[in-house]
Amino acid sequence: AVTGDGTNDAPALKSANVGFAMGIAGTETAKQAADIILLDDSFSSIVQAVMWGRNIFDSISKFIQFQLTVNVVAITLAVIGAFAFNDSPLSAVQMLWVNMIMDSLASLALATEPPTEELLDRMPYGRRRPIISVTMGANIIGHAIYQAVILNWVLFAPSSLPLDPPVAFEPTQGSLHWSLFFNVFVMLQLFNEFNSRRLPTAKKLRTTWSEWNVFWGVSQNPYFVAIMSFTFCMQVFLMIYGGVAVNIIPGGLTKAQWLFSVAVGAGGLIWQLLINAIVVVFSPSDYEEEVRLTPTELEEAAYEETAASKWDQVRIGVRRGALYSKVFNTDIKTGIKISKLAHCAATSEKSSRSFRHLATELSSRRRTIKGD
Repeated sequence: AVTGDGTNDAPALKSANVGFAMGIAGTETAKQAADIILLDDSFSSIVQAVMWGRNIFDSISKFIQFQLTVNVVAITLAVIGAFAFNDSPLSAVQMLWVNMIMDSLASLALATEPPTEELLDRMPYGRRRPIISVTMGANIIGHAIYQAVILNWVLFAPSSLPLDPPVAFEPTQGSLHWSLFFNVFVMLQLFNEFNSRRLPTAKKLRTTWSEWNVFWGVSQNPYFVAIMSFTFCMQVFLMIYGGVAVNIIPGGLTKAQWLFSVAVGAGGLIWQLLINAIVVVFSPSDYEEEVRLTPTELEEAAYEETAASKWDQVRIGVRRGALYSKVFNTDIKTGIKISKLAHCAATSEKSSRSFRHLATELSSRRRTIKGD
């Protein structure tokens, strides 16, 4: 990151990964070259910008983690229902409510997390890091498996559920069987939103016990609490008064059936502890969830960061060529050739030999010119 306010700072601001320009004292050239403009010219605003930037990235990751889990489970159950019963276990109205839960309400709940100073404790993510990390992938796959197993149990063997009286196998819309299936599906997603609030890494799980607690800091986000409460109350309302309009059995579910739905939903919280333990056991102790690159790829990545675009590469190449042409007392075309060979010499033995040969030839030519 680079900070500046003058016109002479514009090249550095442009080539930096993140350029900060002063909004009051900064020139217009510096503002156009920068990525972020500090409106109050205060360096403390840089800390706030970093916190909010990391918080936005984490909020997007939390929402993607939750939504992909819901999508995987919903698509799997829809396909299974189509093949087994020639119908989807979730009706159109029920699917609309599920979409509202996993799109509008979930995005508001997970994207309103306030930034904390804990975000400044971790190392910055690399530019090549995928938005879906290894831990996120483990959470998505792990919870999709848990939910698919529970829902298939309810779908194909309702009479074996620990309920009295037992639920009869009746795979039709509006039946007690599929009404219970719908309620269990929503409860699983509701509790999984708590799991999606945390994005722990293997290193943080080993060193910080608060990363294992999905309720850590939930009271600091009143929007999340309000949205979760609203979702649960709406689900209760739909199950009691929805009736034929929502394809729910009239009268809703019994107390035992509600307890079962909430219990299997809360079981996802315990399942999250198991997923965290698996991540800790099978991740190396020095693993940072960054993309591991070979030395050659690291050299290429460093060059790409220095010259982010084709135009920057040409401009930097011409500058280096002009410098080499002055050093070896040759024309600019030969200087650019030397610059390219010098850059490739670190990654290619053949380019290294060519660079040494050309440098020796030009040095001897320069000595000959001086002798004459």
